Amino acid sequence: MEGETKTLQPKTTPSGPSGLTLLLIVLITAVVTFVLVFLTKDVTGSHRSFASPRLLLPIFLGIMLFLRLLPYLFDWTVGKIDLVQISAPEFEQRIRARYQSETAQLTGLGFDQLFFVGDSSSVFRMLLILPAVVVYDMHRGGVPMTVQNGTRLLTGNPVFISRDKTAYAHPNNLGFTFHTRFQDGTILVSKNFGDASGYVPSIVGNSYPAATLSFVWTEHQKRTSELEAQGKRVDRQTSFDAYREIILKEQTRR
Repeated sequence: MEGETKTLQPKTTPSGPSGLTLLLIVLITAVVTFVLVFLTKDVTGSHRSFASPRLLLPIFLGIMLFLRLLPYLFDWTVGKIDLVQISAPEFEQRIRARYQSETAQLTGLGFDQLFFVGDSSSVFRMLLILPAVVVYDMHRGGVPMTVQNGTRLLTGNPVFISRDKTAYAHPNNLGFTFHTRFQDGTILVSKNFGDASGYVPSIVGNSYPAATLSFVWTEHQKRTSELEAQGKRVDRQTSFDAYREIILKEQTRR
């Protein structure tokens, strides 16, 4: 049946604070902002315009605090996301068709198809605005997706492995990502979208926005060689569990 999946040693991505915790954080942010605004009133008690330079600082601090909490707001609204291994022929065929061009490019660079993975999340989260917008954007980008068991929304992507077993390759609707894991726990991540900030210290991130696949792969190999020259040894495990641990660690916030 389409949408069937196989999950090994179930784990979940971090989903941020609970709804109650998030509500408390937002309330505290609002209270702190208004307290700062109150403290910047004239000593006579007269209120200043919001355009007053003395009020701009607390308002700015409140906005910055809100933006700092925005990633947690996203995590909370999207909810728990499970990374699962897909084992459903019909859905796999849809994924192959979507990533036919990327597959040809990766094969030419010395990669082989390893398995298919998907992000599984509750369909009921689509009742919230942010998750609905994200899913709509993914649908417009041609991301293969299906509903599993009537309750879980499942997206699908292929994962490839280099023939020397040193790197995973993962194309998606944003671009390409290469991962190499070393035996000391260091993970090298190279991609052609986004940025390389916000990773925990054990993640070596490199971002080359809008770069070609071959360029990113070449740079990834160079960086791998540099890390090996420092005494690090590549972990050549090629299991779903090993790949999943890499993804979960990459998604860990500072």
